[in-house]
Amino acid sequence: MLLPCLTALLLCSSVFSQAPAWNYNASSEEGPSHWGQFYPACYGASQSPINLVSAGVAQDVVYGELTFENYTVVPSYNFTLVNNGVEVQINMEDRIRTFNGEGLRGPYTLEQFHFHWSQENAHGSEHTVDDIGHAMEIHFVHYDASLYTSVSQASSVGDSQGVAVIGVFVDVNTTNANEALESISTHLHSIINYNESTTMAPFAVMDLFPVGKSYYRYQGSLTTPGCSESVVWTVMAQQIYISQTAIDEFRKIYDQYGELIESNDRPVQSINTRMMWIGAIPATTAKASTTSLSAFLFTLPLLLWALCRS
Repeated sequence: MLLPCLTALLLCSSVFSQAPAWNYNASSEEGPSHWGQFYPACYGASQSPINLVSAGVAQDVVYGELTFENYTVVPSYNFTLVNNGVEVQINMEDRIRTFNGEGLRGPYTLEQFHFHWSQENAHGSEHTVDDIGHAMEIHFVHYDASLYTSVSQASSVGDSQGVAVIGVFVDVNTTNANEALESISTHLHSIINYNESTTMAPFAVMDLFPVGKSYYRYQGSLTTPGCSESVVWTVMAQQIYISQTAIDEFRKIYDQYGELIESNDRPVQSINTRMMWIGAIPATTAKASTTSLSAFLFTLPLLLWALCRS
């Protein structure tokens, strides 16, 4: 009699130790607006994603260009695409790719990148710019390797800059479709269901970046539960493109519950008292929106004086 009781207790312990379920369904009690009931950090004041503003943000601080190490190096191993039940993800088997730049405390090491999308071209990105979304968003997830051995460790110790994520927007344009994205899409039929994986020929990670390297910067969080506020975000201002045929392959992916992924983009969160910065664009351009008014006020008396003399 003792053995069955112990077995039942172990089963109960296993059930109750599992992380609470969550999804992206806005009408669900497990949807984004309820995540904080089970993962309190999701109700924090520095949550991601946010709406980025293209003008009028921290114009007195304009960061320089980002620096990338080994992003143009093609891996010697095949990429493994994984359906993790939430996203399509590619993990880096080596940890040789880093990025750095002004406003960052040091180089960050790339661990994985993954994709966010929806069933519509008008939205699917997590971040928006001036309240306008993009069809997809790619997240390149890094950690501070001088202090931590993984993103999981870096996001679990209360370090607000332990993780660094680069976001790249994707829009639909068949003519200018990104070759690396197109290649990925041809393998997605093999990972339609949760926990399926497949391999593909590698490419340089930089192939998924836009030519222009201007960006937005702010302090935020992971965009999935537990929503740890441990992320310094760098979101590229320019986008890359995908064909309609290719993005439709993403839209055939099923989640961990066996449901079609209608969307896996968290709604934008309040910026609250946080600052946004911009980078890799001329300072004179960045400051234009704040200096124009002061310049006008400075020259107004001169204009009136000239009018009176005439």
